[in-house]
Order: sequence, then structure tokens, then C-alpha cells
Amino acid sequence: MLRRISQLSIGSRLRGNDVLVVTLKRGIEVPQLVFLPHPVFCPEGAVVEAPSGKSICDVMLENDIEIEHACDRVCACTTCHVLVREGFDSLNEPEEKEEDMLDKAWGLEAVSRLSCQAIVGAEDLVVEIPKYTINHAAEKNH
Repeated sequence: MLRRISQLSIGSRLRGNDVLVVTLKRGIEVPQLVFLPHPVFCPEGAVVEAPSGKSICDVMLENDIEIEHACDRVCACTTCHVLVREGFDSLNEPEEKEEDMLDKAWGLEAVSRLSCQAIVGAEDLVVEIPKYTINHAAEKNH
């Protein structure tokens, strides 16, 4: 006789005739990210879908929007600074380290985030890449 397990926690083991049933939901909404045009990184703008839980920086890089990330996405620079024009409140809360770094960003606004630290939530976003960045070793001019 098979027994259905209704709850399974990390570290649980199935024994004997235990069956794990996974239900996939159809029609799950995936947030849409609209990237406004930027003369270097995204001249025509872009609209992409991204699952919740990814950083805005990772979403951009996975979609060939080659935003600078001089510190390799560890919150140690401001080169991945973005302005989240819509959906800002759906992002994770910034940590103190990010807020300290943002104080050094060019063109800081109330909707500024480091894209490597801003995690996509459940809402659509409109993102603008600032015209300038503070990167003394930039390989691209912008």
C-alpha cells in the first residue's frame, strides 16, 4: 500500500513505499523587467521575463545587457547602479552595506539600487541604467 506524504522538509528521507507527490501550478506569473534604452548597454531597450529571486544584475547579464560589475557582484563598488522607476517597493530591502556604497554612486536617487543586490520580487519592474558610472577602469565609455 502506498502512503502519500503531504509535507516534506529539507533533510527528510522517503522510506519503503512512501511517495512524494509534487504538484506544478500552471499559469504562474513571471515578473517582466523593462530596461529603458541606454546608449551603450541597451540602445533599443529590452523587455525580459525573470523568475523571482534573481538579482537584476544577473537578469541583465543573462539577457546580453552587459552592465558593468567591477567588483564581480559582491557589493564593493557602484558600477552596477540602476534606477528602478517602477516596482521599487517589490524588491528586497537594501542592506546597510549597499546603502553605504550607493552614497558613492553617480546620480543617486530615491529609487537607486545596486543591481547585484536588488532581488526581483513578484512585480514587474522598469529599470533605467544611469548615463554615467564611477569606474576609473571602465573598458567601455558611457
